[in-house]
Amino acid sequence: DNISYKMSALGEQAIKRGYLLYRNILKAHYKNLPTKMRALGDIYVREEFRQNIQKADGDQFDKFLSSWEDYHRTITVIPDKDINTAKRVITEADKQNELDKKLNDEQKENLEDLKTFIYKNT
Repeated sequence: DNISYKMSALGEQAIKRGYLLYRNILKAHYKNLPTKMRALGDIYVREEFRQNIQKADGDQFDKFLSSWEDYHRTITVIPDKDINTAKRVITEADKQNELDKKLNDEQKENLEDLKTFIYKNT
Protein backbone atom coordinates (compact mmCIF):
# COMPACT_ATOMS: atom_id res chain seq x y z
CA ASP A 1 0.00 0.00 0.00
CA ASN A 2 2.99 2.34 -0.14
CA ILE A 3 2.14 4.90 -2.76
CA SER A 4 4.95 7.20 -3.79
CA TYR A 5 4.40 10.86 -3.07
CA LYS A 6 5.53 11.50 -6.63
CA MET A 7 2.55 9.56 -7.99
CA SER A 8 0.16 11.99 -6.36
CA ALA A 9 -0.58 15.67 -6.73
CA LEU A 10 -0.97 15.79 -2.94
CA GLY A 11 1.78 16.87 -0.60
CA GLU A 12 3.51 14.61 1.87
CA GLN A 13 1.53 15.94 4.86
CA ALA A 14 -1.83 15.31 3.19
CA ILE A 15 -0.85 11.76 2.30
CA LYS A 16 0.40 11.10 5.84
CA ARG A 17 -2.90 12.44 7.21
CA GLY A 18 -4.74 10.12 4.84
CA TYR A 19 -2.70 7.07 5.84
CA LEU A 20 -3.24 7.79 9.53
CA LEU A 21 -6.99 8.04 9.01
CA TYR A 22 -6.95 4.89 6.85
CA ARG A 23 -5.14 2.97 9.60
CA ASN A 24 -7.54 4.28 12.26
CA ILE A 25 -10.54 3.21 10.19
CA LEU A 26 -9.14 -0.30 9.77
CA LYS A 27 -8.57 -0.50 13.54
CA ALA A 28 -12.14 0.67 14.15
CA HIS A 29 -13.42 -1.94 11.69
CA TYR A 30 -11.52 -4.64 13.59
CA LYS A 31 -12.80 -3.46 16.94
CA ASN A 32 -16.38 -2.57 16.04
CA LEU A 33 -17.62 -4.45 12.98
CA PRO A 34 -18.75 -8.06 12.66
CA THR A 35 -16.34 -10.20 10.61
CA LYS A 36 -18.30 -10.23 7.33
CA MET A 37 -18.85 -6.49 7.41
CA ARG A 38 -15.23 -5.85 8.37
CA ALA A 39 -13.84 -7.84 5.45
CA LEU A 40 -15.98 -5.98 2.93
CA GLY A 41 -15.47 -2.63 4.62
CA ASP A 42 -11.69 -3.04 4.61
CA ILE A 43 -11.68 -3.72 0.88
CA TYR A 44 -13.94 -0.76 0.17
CA VAL A 45 -11.88 1.64 2.31
CA ARG A 46 -8.59 0.45 0.80
CA GLU A 47 -9.79 1.03 -2.76
CA GLU A 48 -11.31 4.43 -1.99
CA PHE A 49 -8.15 5.65 -0.32
CA ARG A 50 -5.90 4.28 -3.05
CA GLN A 51 -7.92 5.96 -5.80
CA ASN A 52 -8.17 9.30 -4.04
CA ILE A 53 -4.51 9.50 -3.06
CA GLN A 54 -3.57 8.91 -6.67
CA LYS A 55 -6.18 11.11 -8.39
CA ALA A 56 -7.53 13.83 -6.09
CA ASP A 57 -6.29 17.39 -5.86
CA GLY A 58 -5.82 19.10 -2.50
CA ASP A 59 -9.37 20.45 -2.12
CA GLN A 60 -10.98 17.18 -3.22
CA PHE A 61 -8.76 15.23 -0.86
CA ASP A 62 -9.67 17.48 2.08
CA LYS A 63 -13.37 16.83 1.40
CA PHE A 64 -12.66 13.11 1.01
CA LEU A 65 -10.84 12.97 4.35
CA SER A 66 -13.58 14.98 6.05
CA SER A 67 -16.19 12.45 4.91
CA TRP A 68 -14.09 9.52 6.11
CA GLU A 69 -13.44 11.23 9.45
CA ASP A 70 -17.21 11.43 9.88
CA TYR A 71 -17.48 7.74 9.01
CA HIS A 72 -14.73 6.88 11.50
CA ARG A 73 -16.55 8.73 14.30
CA THR A 74 -19.76 6.94 13.34
CA ILE A 75 -18.44 3.38 13.45
CA THR A 76 -16.63 3.83 16.74
CA VAL A 77 -20.00 3.86 18.53
CA ILE A 78 -20.96 0.31 17.49
CA PRO A 79 -21.02 -1.80 20.68
CA ASP A 80 -19.50 -5.30 20.77
CA LYS A 81 -19.64 -5.92 17.02
CA ASP A 82 -23.45 -5.97 17.17
CA ILE A 83 -24.67 -6.71 13.63
CA ASN A 84 -27.99 -4.90 13.92
CA THR A 85 -26.45 -1.76 15.35
CA ALA A 86 -23.69 -1.87 12.72
CA LYS A 87 -26.23 -2.11 9.90
CA ARG A 88 -28.26 0.77 11.28
CA VAL A 89 -25.27 3.00 11.97
CA ILE A 90 -23.66 2.45 8.59
CA THR A 91 -26.81 2.86 6.53
CA GLU A 92 -27.86 5.99 8.42
CA ALA A 93 -24.40 7.55 8.38
CA ASP A 94 -24.79 9.05 4.92
CA LYS A 95 -27.95 10.86 6.02
CA GLN A 96 -26.36 12.12 9.23
CA ASN A 97 -23.19 13.31 7.56
CA GLU A 98 -24.67 14.50 4.28
CA LEU A 99 -22.39 12.22 2.29
CA ASP A 100 -24.42 12.85 -0.83
CA LYS A 101 -22.89 16.31 -0.99
CA LYS A 102 -19.36 15.01 -0.53
CA LEU A 103 -19.24 11.87 -2.70
CA ASN A 104 -18.99 11.71 -6.46
CA ASP A 105 -21.43 9.56 -8.46
CA GLU A 106 -19.14 6.52 -8.55
CA GLN A 107 -18.57 6.65 -4.78
CA LYS A 108 -22.33 6.96 -4.17
CA GLU A 109 -22.93 3.91 -6.34
CA ASN A 110 -20.22 1.96 -4.52
CA LEU A 111 -21.73 2.90 -1.16
CA GLU A 112 -25.17 1.73 -2.26
CA ASP A 113 -23.65 -1.56 -3.48
CA LEU A 114 -21.96 -1.97 -0.11
CA LYS A 115 -25.21 -1.37 1.77
CA THR A 116 -27.06 -3.87 -0.43
CA PHE A 117 -24.34 -6.45 0.10
CA ILE A 118 -24.42 -5.94 3.89
CA TYR A 119 -28.15 -6.52 4.09
CA LYS A 120 -28.09 -9.58 1.83
CA ASN A 121 -25.10 -11.29 3.46
CA THR A 122 -25.40 -10.63 7.18
